[in-house]
Amino acid sequence: MWYFMKFSARKTYSVCCTAGDKIAWFFGITKPKYHAEIQHYERMNAEEQKAWREAFQDIEHTNHILDSIR
Repeated sequence: MWYFMKFSARKTYSVCCTAGDKIAWFFGITKPKYHAEIQHYERMNAEEQKAWREAFQDIEHTNHILDSIR
């Protein structure tokens, strides 16, 4: 008797977990809570790094031109 109670409890738990996963997937709530904010930060960080690289390339280009004039 105890075996059947444990078996049915495990099966019920398994079904509930699977159903919960499917419902979460359907509503799109499987992503981390701050996923959008993290992506925004990473995108802004990449843009800032690109801007710094371009600024330093412009400085190097300007220095090269000034050196060729002298």
